[in-house]
Amino acid sequence: MITEKHKSLGIAFIRTSIVPPVGGFLVTFFLEKGINIDSSIIYTVVTFVMSALYYLVFHGIEVLSQNPKIKHLAGIALGYPAQPKYVPSNLDKEANRNINYAIEKEIDAR
Repeated sequence: MITEKHKSLGIAFIRTSIVPPVGGFLVTFFLEKGINIDSSIIYTVVTFVMSALYYLVFHGIEVLSQNPKIKHLAGIALGYPAQPKYVPSNLDKEANRNINYAIEKEIDAR
């Protein structure tokens, strides 16, 4: 799932990289047509629309990721990490035994 950090980064990107050129284009377009609109209203509307589109696209991908056939592609699009394919080795089993022994020894010492 998309974390709050991803959402805030996406919205920050929209506000800093997409809204200014789109807003500037719309202000220029309206001025050329003789329509005088406050630029802050245009920037607010563009920010809202782009944020809503951002949410809808990524939420749609999250919903579609429930389908096992496209789960891998959705994972790539959303940046999900792959499931680990970790098989413990004998060395790991020995290390766990040593850790458990040390824990037991510490508990017995108390």
